[in-house]
Amino acid sequence: MTEGFRPSHPKIEIDDDPGIRAQIEALTGELSQQQLAKWALIIAKKALQYVDNQQKYD
Repeated sequence: MTEGFRPSHPKIEIDDDPGIRAQIEALTGELSQQQLAKWALIIAKKALQYVDNQQKYD
């Protein structure tokens, strides 16, 4: 992990898969904040195809 970086605690409560979360954290743990933000945008753009037009603006 980047020196001096401390991940923040989640501000929302979600029901997730701890195994998948651990895999994602292992794969992204060494990324900079900028790299992680770019990765998150790529994932979010792919997910948009599954929401209706109103949800895109909520």
